[in-house]
Amino acid sequence: MGFRQVLRDARIVAAGAALASLAPALARSQAFDCVELNDLNTNLFVPPDSCFADPEGHEWCDCARSVFTRPLRGQKTGLQQAVLWILSEPGIGNHRVEVGAGTLDLSGLRVGDILGSALVDELIPGSFPLVGGELFTVRIELRVTAVAPDRADFDAVIVEASHGAQTALFYDPTDETHSFGHLYTGRLASRGPGKGFVLEYRYAKERIQASPERHAAVQVNEAGSPTFTIPILFRFFSAESGVYTLPDAPSATVTTTLRRFTDDTLSEILDLGDDDLCRVLDDPRPCKVAEERLDLHAAEPANAAPEAVIVPLDGFTLTLLPEDQALQTFCGRARVLLRGRNSHDGDGGRQPLAYEWLVRKGPPAGAEIPELTRRFKDTQVFLSKPGNYEIGLRVADGGPEPNADEAVVAIAVLSDFDENVPPTAAIETRPSPAVVDLAGGVATVTLDGSASSNGAPGDDDCGQKLAFRWREVLAPPGAASRIVSPSEAVTAVEMTAPGTYTFELLVDDGAAVDSTDTEQVDVTVRGEAAPPRLVRGDSDADGRVNLTDAVRTLNWLFRGDPSPPCLDAADSDDSGGVNITDPIHTLQFLFLGGAAPPAPGPFECGEDPTGDGLAACEHAAC
Repeated sequence: MGFRQVLRDARIVAAGAALASLAPALARSQAFDCVELNDLNTNLFVPPDSCFADPEGHEWCDCARSVFTRPLRGQKTGLQQAVLWILSEPGIGNHRVEVGAGTLDLSGLRVGDILGSALVDELIPGSFPLVGGELFTVRIELRVTAVAPDRADFDAVIVEASHGAQTALFYDPTDETHSFGHLYTGRLASRGPGKGFVLEYRYAKERIQASPERHAAVQVNEAGSPTFTIPILFRFFSAESGVYTLPDAPSATVTTTLRRFTDDTLSEILDLGDDDLCRVLDDPRPCKVAEERLDLHAAEPANAAPEAVIVPLDGFTLTLLPEDQALQTFCGRARVLLRGRNSHDGDGGRQPLAYEWLVRKGPPAGAEIPELTRRFKDTQVFLSKPGNYEIGLRVADGGPEPNADEAVVAIAVLSDFDENVPPTAAIETRPSPAVVDLAGGVATVTLDGSASSNGAPGDDDCGQKLAFRWREVLAPPGAASRIVSPSEAVTAVEMTAPGTYTFELLVDDGAAVDSTDTEQVDVTVRGEAAPPRLVRGDSDADGRVNLTDAVRTLNWLFRGDPSPPCLDAADSDDSGGVNITDPIHTLQFLFLGGAAPPAPGPFECGEDPTGDGLAACEHAAC
């Protein structure tokens, strides 16, 4: 969308071009795919091919398409608008939508109401570093800030950015540095009963810091050429809100004006309320006007069947896959990116589609569709066995039958799989050699597996990210250790008894075969173990002495329940054994003013000063 720092601080392409240059694509594509999203243009980060085939299109590839959410004459309705922007520089400063008929009623709005929403939701290609295969999702709310009889002002604020979005952006657009996600300032204004409305929004330039210049949408940067697309869907008000009533006429005209700014000072971002964005300056090139006529119906029209469309791409190069081309494998598996967003509902985009990806044919367990994108409009598929596959996409529009369709794409995977080079686990210790002394009853060593490699030693063969798992495989009798970060490359380990411990590191490079390796290291602990500590009377080891401790002991004595975890702690009267006198002693202390359990007492952990026949134990609460 209109982020200037979105996706590596790019800016929005803008320069003039006629709408007519896009007409063939508009006629063929789904209502919300302004530029035909096909072949080379199939995903976020991939520019539309039709933008660069035409020199005019190269300079201006922004477009907008609109649809009423319930286009029945005389009914309350909402307006959806999809905008496809190519990010480069400079940026779009203003956006104006004019609807020439119908009645806008803002009397029910209040400050703080949600006037609408906007969404960017894309699958990041698997070849993209760090977050390939994740969803780039940014959600926006349009919040009312002021209401007058004939208009409502609003702010467009980012309320959520997915992990993939934040990683791709290198920042969190909802944080304080970026004005808590405040992107746009907007206004919805009535033209009068039956005359429609005007909708405007622009960058919230008043939120831009002067030094350094910083904003959730706009930031000075070095971007120099278009590199990817951002399709965004706006819903300015819902059909249930009652804000807008359609006219009785059989169609409505929507005029959308996009205007760019050309200066890093942002001085050309216009204020709201300009009558004609394209006539403010003498130079007409910063403007583009798109006109649409939306059909209205006197009654709900018969549902047309949707159409499922699959565009397959190589998962690494993002190039279109011909029908007769077999996939080559890399690091033990092949990957294909399947785009389903060119599917359409058959009714001009009025109905949202539900997507479902399915493995229809192939070797058993040979194809994996990530759960995250199994019901997303695009997905990637991992193929780990040679053979012929068929992957299906089923779409449904939620209307009366016919309401579903399915497309199938055939994918061949060759049998000459390249072998994955297994990873190599390597462990370094601090100190080295791994000999440590008990201090205060605890000895600590650092285990470092970051020198492990995911190929031959020192050779990062496939660019894979290693997963780590530490575990204890041997300890002195009766001793144990605590691994602080068992799934990190580097972890501290705490031990409380002398002797030799053995720890194992398992590394996994995520490949389908030959993906793991292990390494072990011995750690020697010297010194004397600290005497075990306990809380006297704490039978259930929760760190407190209360009624449940007496109940725990009684249940063990008379009902056959499991024994208290530390019998020495359950010995409330320190008699050297656990019997009926211990819960009685606890109850008298708690409720009858009886003597407290002997040292170390019922309130703090401490050593048992008296010897008895009960086994020494380290109380879990200590």
